[in-house]
Amino acid sequence: MKKNRSTQQYQIARLLLLVVFVFGAAVLYSAACARAKTASASGAEKTAKAEQALDAKALIKERCVQCHGTFRIAVVRFLPNRAAPLVDRMIKHGAKLNDQERAAVIEYLAW
Repeated sequence: MKKNRSTQQYQIARLLLLVVFVFGAAVLYSAACARAKTASASGAEKTAKAEQALDAKALIKERCVQCHGTFRIAVVRFLPNRAAPLVDRMIKHGAKLNDQERAAVIEYLAW
């Protein structure tokens, strides 16, 4: 039995549609996987920053509250370019912070 021309064209169109669908699904799947990897990486970064913020908060409670009190430090936030000179000035006045602690406190105080 010989197929007529319109049936062959229909089958070719169907095959092409299937190929396009499978290709589109593969593209969407790979994009979703890439987005998931990025989200998990940024989630890990946020967790690390949160831990660092907790450490900075503990450092501030331990080393700054004696002179400034908790309310003054908890309420005030600085521009990033203003926080560093402030922390450096406090180090000159006797605050004991190493470089990592200094960076954590600056990041905590900056908004």
